[in-house]
Amino acid sequence: MGKKLTDFDDYDDDIVIDKKLKRKLARQAAREEQQQQQHSVQAEQDDTMSRVALLCQENRWREAVLLCRQSMAEAEEKGENDLVFTLQMALPKLEYSLRRQMVAALVNGMKNMKME
Repeated sequence: MGKKLTDFDDYDDDIVIDKKLKRKLARQAAREEQQQQQHSVQAEQDDTMSRVALLCQENRWREAVLLCRQSMAEAEEKGENDLVFTLQMALPKLEYSLRRQMVAALVNGMKNMKME
C-alpha cells in the first residue's frame, strides 16, 4: 500500500516550484528558438526575392531567372517549402519577361539587318 502524507510541512514546495519553473523556461526557450529559425528563413527568403527584384528592375531577366532557379534548387534541398513555393510562383513571370526581352532583341536585330 501507499504511504499517506499527513504532514504537509514535510512536502518541499521549492521542488515543485523549480520543476514548474524549469518547464516554463524550457517552453519559452523552445518558442524563442522556433522564432529565430522562422526569422532566419524569412530573412533568407526576403534576401533572395530582393535580389531577384533588383535584377528585374535593371532588366537583367536572364540573371533573375538563373538566380531564381538556383535558389529554388537550394531551398528544395534544405526543405524550405515556403521559399520554394514563392520562387515557383515568380519563375513563370520571370521567364515570360525573359522571352519578351529576347524577342525584342531579335526584332531590333532584324530591323538593323534591313537597314544595312
